[in-house]
Amino acid sequence: MRWSERLAALVPTPDEIPPSTRRDALSRQPSLIVFSLGLMRRAVFFATFGFALTVCASPWLEIQSEQAARAGIDYRHAYERAYAGGEDGLAAMFRATPALDGGGAEGHSHDLQKLLTVYGDARFAALLRRQSAAVRQSVIDSLDFAFELYVRRPDWSSAFPVTYRIAPHRFAHVPKKT
Repeated sequence: MRWSERLAALVPTPDEIPPSTRRDALSRQPSLIVFSLGLMRRAVFFATFGFALTVCASPWLEIQSEQAARAGIDYRHAYERAYAGGEDGLAAMFRATPALDGGGAEGHSHDLQKLLTVYGDARFAALLRRQSAAVRQSVIDSLDFAFELYVRRPDWSSAFPVTYRIAPHRFAHVPKKT
């Protein structure tokens, strides 16, 4: 007997469940069921997402951590906080941007692009505006690089217009005005 057949034999069909068990169960309002399922889906998503981030962290994370440490930033902690939705973590990621170079900057640009997607345009831009002009410019330069290299979409102005307008685009494709 195959394992699927053995498993099917263990799980009762709806006809095999005694009627009293089905009938005596407390009913729930449909709105409560949808709400509780929504929370459950979110919890499972964030638990899975957090686990995936831990297991599949950026291959550049060690380089980024070392380079950011020279600027006094705990990159790993900022990375984890930012992906958990912590605005302090995202602010630290912004401040680390000018300190990163080479492989560290490359991986970081991809992290910023993913965080922009996670946080959304308005929230990401609001947090970025709180940073110094130098940090804002560095983050925009990194995002230009990430959208060009990873997303293959050098003109990201229509997808994230608020963030796109925060600083000039010195090194990337600039859309032509028509």
